[in-house]
Amino acid sequence: AAAIASAEAELATLTSQREALSAERDSAGNALAQARAELSGVEREADALARDKAAREKARAAKGLGQSAIAGTRAAPGYERALAAVLGRDATAPVGAAPANAEGRFWTGAQAPTPLPDSLAHHVPQCPPELTARLALVRVSDSDDGQVLQPGEWLVTKVGRLRRWDGFVARGEGSAEAAALEAENRLSELEAILPERQAAVSAALAALEGVQMRLGAISVHLGAVQKSITQAADSERAALRALDAAEAARARLEQRKAEISRTQADLADQREAAQGELSAAEDKRNTLPDPAAGRAALEAARARNDAARTALQAATAAAASLDQNIAVGKERLTGIRGDIRAWQARAGDAAKRLAEMTGRREELDTERAISAAKPKGLIAELEQGESIRTRLATDLGAAESALSTAETASKQADSALSSANEALATARESRAGATARAENED
Repeated sequence: AAAIASAEAELATLTSQREALSAERDSAGNALAQARAELSGVEREADALARDKAAREKARAAKGLGQSAIAGTRAAPGYERALAAVLGRDATAPVGAAPANAEGRFWTGAQAPTPLPDSLAHHVPQCPPELTARLALVRVSDSDDGQVLQPGEWLVTKVGRLRRWDGFVARGEGSAEAAALEAENRLSELEAILPERQAAVSAALAALEGVQMRLGAISVHLGAVQKSITQAADSERAALRALDAAEAARARLEQRKAEISRTQADLADQREAAQGELSAAEDKRNTLPDPAAGRAALEAARARNDAARTALQAATAAAASLDQNIAVGKERLTGIRGDIRAWQARAGDAAKRLAEMTGRREELDTERAISAAKPKGLIAELEQGESIRTRLATDLGAAESALSTAETASKQADSALSSANEALATARESRAGATARAENED
């Protein structure tokens, strides 16, 4: 737990450091982005100015002209328009000796007088020597206040207003030349500050990389601390689980010890009881009769067993015979019952016919009483009916006698069947008893 607390404190410190480094990284990133933007702006502007300069030089070279006066001239910042106004249309004239038969305007140079104290020449750090005579007597001022000019002197303001000693005035001329001079100065300025901007980008990049390196180291360390905390927590949980398992095992061990103690007590009781039973068995064994007498009793029991087995076999045979007799009796009883039903049917038919003949006889008696005076033929018919009645009465008596005989035979068969069932039950009981005695003796 102490290790986890220490690691968590270190984790909090590292987290705070990481947040501070993240803010520093963001600031360094912003500084790098700003430095790169400034460098990119300087580079784009310098590239544009360089392309314009190269285009102008290429165009002049294409015309077969030499270096112009303005091409080799540089004015101090703020004096570009003044210099362009002084050069005027002569700014593009070539510098050097004029060709023999060439026409045009040329700067061939002359002995330059001593420059005036406020001469424009003091603000032109670079120019062809052919221009020094022109610039030496040109006075430069912020404004033209009507100063008196000596012969040969010029006055020009910074905004390009020109006045000569002879009264010539020029205003608004040389705009293109002034722009070219300003572009040259701007290009020089950009080329001068370009290394500074590049160094600023490199410094900002180095600062950002340093912050990122420190932030990466902090992140790695932070990850290691988090991993150690996780491992410590896992170890703690594993230890707690092991402790719980050990406590559970100890509880099971105590329970097992209690069970073993109870088992030992039970075994002691059982051992004591077994010893008592052993003593009783030994005492009983000592009281047993002589083995010879036991063998004799065994032989006698075997003899009784054989006799009982023989009796059982005889009883079984008798029971089988009785079963067969019962089956025969059942078959006879079934036949007798069929005969009884047949005779009962015949007796019913005879009784029915007798009743019909009795009714017929009554009808005939009535007819005979009514027809006493009829011919003898009718008398003969009546006698014939009487004969039929007598025969039917005889048949009915025979049927009733046969039915009585069949009922008597059925009763006798039922009695015989009951006797056979009783004999079979007795035989089965005898067989079961003999079997039990035989098993006991075995």
